[in-house]
Amino acid sequence: MRKTSKAVPHGKMTCDLKLGYSCNNDCIHCVITDNRDALQDRSLAIDLTSEEASELLAAYSEEGAARVVLTGGEPTMREDFIDLVRQAAAYGFAIGVQTNGRALASEAMCDALSSFEQVSYTIALHGDNAATHDAITQRNGSFLQTVSGIRNLRQRHCWVVGKVVISQKNCAELTGILRLFSELQVDKVNFAYPHALGNARRNRHFLLPRYRDLKEPLSQLVQVADQLGMTIDFEAVPFCVIPEYPEAVSELHELRGTKKYFTPVHGGTRDWNNVRQAIKAKGTNCFRCAYDLICEGPWDEYLEYFGDADLEPVPFAPQEAEKLLARIISICGH
Repeated sequence: MRKTSKAVPHGKMTCDLKLGYSCNNDCIHCVITDNRDALQDRSLAIDLTSEEASELLAAYSEEGAARVVLTGGEPTMREDFIDLVRQAAAYGFAIGVQTNGRALASEAMCDALSSFEQVSYTIALHGDNAATHDAITQRNGSFLQTVSGIRNLRQRHCWVVGKVVISQKNCAELTGILRLFSELQVDKVNFAYPHALGNARRNRHFLLPRYRDLKEPLSQLVQVADQLGMTIDFEAVPFCVIPEYPEAVSELHELRGTKKYFTPVHGGTRDWNNVRQAIKAKGTNCFRCAYDLICEGPWDEYLEYFGDADLEPVPFAPQEAEKLLARIISICGH
């Protein structure tokens, strides 16, 4: 049986399995187009076969993985998607599915998936209305299908986490998107700053917001989430952008030491913690910040495009630093 080209260390871990790069959306912020194009240039398939996907699941099981995330591209487009979920469940994995949710507008698919109790779904929604969301996905009708997919899962009591990629196109709608998720009975939402690869790199001039322009909108999001009784976090947003809310920085939870690996299509399994930190960078004054020791900084291309003027060091008096440390220890201990 073929295994991953790089062995996954033993111990409790999460493995992200990219099943392929085919997708029924073409989001303006999509990062996978570089990988897809590279495979096509080499005349390689952009999607795993059923056998290849099954062998990787078996390899994860042999290496002792606790959780597997099925992602892509769009994994729900595959004819073997339900079979792969069934196989992952048979191995005893906790299962995550990262999806745009469009295929989940199908009642039949949701009925089939609802029998798997250990599955959670991370579903991307990028506007609080069809005009914005469909402009970002570049697919008319995608908003209505995604909303229907979320509603179908929640009606079946499936666990759903919301996902929003922050951009200049939806900055004004972030609280509206959060309220929409609340109406759809989704209690947790991740807001991610775009990684400027693939489409996001090509569209960076009209896509990427400045951190300095996000301070007020993100602080407002935290306050609205508190009012709604929701949990939110921010990915690739340094602590200095929201210094009053360190618990909302998703990378803080990486300090718990969770092992995370990912397997690109035909790429071999890699350590995501190492890769993530290698493609982030710090500003020249970050060493002066109270959060420096725990902050990973932004994606490194942010400094290339905008410089480090937006990364303002956060000062703390000694007694405030002690309180901050206590909060961080408490967060990492949960």
